[in-house]
Amino acid sequence: MAVRGSVVTTVLLESALALAPLVASPGILSLAMGFAADRRSRLMTPTAVRRQGQGTNLAVPTFFCPVCWAESKEDLAICPHCGADIGRILTSKSYAERLIDALHHPEPTTPLRVAHVLALRKEAAAVPALAARAAEDDDLYVSLECLTALAKIGTPEAWEAVASFSFDPRRVVSARARALLQRRPGPGPG
Repeated sequence: MAVRGSVVTTVLLESALALAPLVASPGILSLAMGFAADRRSRLMTPTAVRRQGQGTNLAVPTFFCPVCWAESKEDLAICPHCGADIGRILTSKSYAERLIDALHHPEPTTPLRVAHVLALRKEAAAVPALAARAAEDDDLYVSLECLTALAKIGTPEAWEAVASFSFDPRRVVSARARALLQRRPGPGPG
């Protein structure tokens, strides 16, 4: 059984579409459209992007199990590392659930893109996962993007999570949390 479609492909496309008005070059959008047109469950990782071959650089895709995030071969139905039924997992989970799972993807820029897309979609179900990822992550960029995503989601629970980082021992994180709280929209005229 071949596994087709990927949360990562869709994240790339949604990220590019969201950023398209801000980017002068149409190259990013066409790159994302190329990924979307391919519709395979693949992601080009920085470490696997370049392979030397007859004087040219060839892009080599890397595939990941959505459960253990181990690298694997393309279109495997069962992960050889953890035994997960990849096809069943990808078809049984909602798009939002797969995005939330992708917050733990090993490729370093994927959690950043995922947090951004969760914010664009205002996925309230992602609030606990975003808060947990912001708290557990040693990567300040991921923590900051998760805080920004929480603020953009804007539910009371999301703002409560942002406030919980106001006195985080990581000064950059606590400063961002306080700055976001200062810009919190107040209740509308009522």
